[in-house]
Amino acid sequence: MGKPDEAIKKLEEHVAAKPDSADALVLLQQLHWRRGDSAAHQDATVKLCQLHLKKQDGEAAWRDYEEFQNTGGQNLPAATWLELCRVLERQQNFERAVTEYDKLAAVYPKEKQSLLALMAAGRLSLKKLGRPAEALRFYGAASASAVPHLDWESNIQAGIKDATAIFSQSAVHAG
Repeated sequence: MGKPDEAIKKLEEHVAAKPDSADALVLLQQLHWRRGDSAAHQDATVKLCQLHLKKQDGEAAWRDYEEFQNTGGQNLPAATWLELCRVLERQQNFERAVTEYDKLAAVYPKEKQSLLALMAAGRLSLKKLGRPAEALRFYGAASASAVPHLDWESNIQAGIKDATAIFSQSAVHAG
């Protein structure tokens, strides 16, 4: 292709008409990379990640996320990032899921996904990783969140109660 600008324009038109075209997104991603347009490359990578999540291809979505980060991308859109964290959870990669949930919550503190991420990180820390002090931190942050969470308050308080009980038991056994 001797005319990358023309190719990019045609691919963008194709993706606009058929957003589920993974091949077009990959080509678009590659053309932007060759042109040195990292922002456009990252945008195409995010769209590819979202498409892979939609098709429930967690492995491919995770590779897209790594590509996004390796090329200087910082923050995925909150909903995409949350879904990617859930992929990690389904793969039982709990340690990494907690790390990603924590990052998501820090980057998007005013978004609903932040609250969901904090609660998920608390749940995993408590039930899968056996770290009640960390769970308390996450549940406490969820409780103090600026995101309206009346519908989640009972879950948050139950998490705090469970984490406190386990933390207290472990402190008694350690002492």
